[in-house]
Amino acid sequence: MPTAATPGEMKTPGRNARKVRKQYSPEKRAAILAEAREQKLTGKQVAAKYHISMVTYYLWKKKSGAPAARGRKAAKGDELDGSLRARVRAAIREEVSALLPSIVQAELDRLLRSS
Repeated sequence: MPTAATPGEMKTPGRNARKVRKQYSPEKRAAILAEAREQKLTGKQVAAKYHISMVTYYLWKKKSGAPAARGRKAAKGDELDGSLRARVRAAIREEVSALLPSIVQAELDRLLRSS
């Protein structure tokens, strides 16, 4: 016998039953993301609270432009703002590019001498 379903529950019993698909408005998505950010909820916690998959949560987060957490968390005072980080990376890339030809030449000379 079919029963009323809440998001995440089966709509009808049986082998071929499907989950109820819930559509969230952009405003509701933004509210969920804001709450998750304010309360520092994990993807798993958000998924359980709102009956959405973790994949859905992370897709919403990605589409909203929110930065993804990667690697270790920065210690207080250890954060670099985006523009400074970009300038530091560019400076390092420039120095490495300038050093690379001499490194390659030295390695070639070493290899040619050893053969």
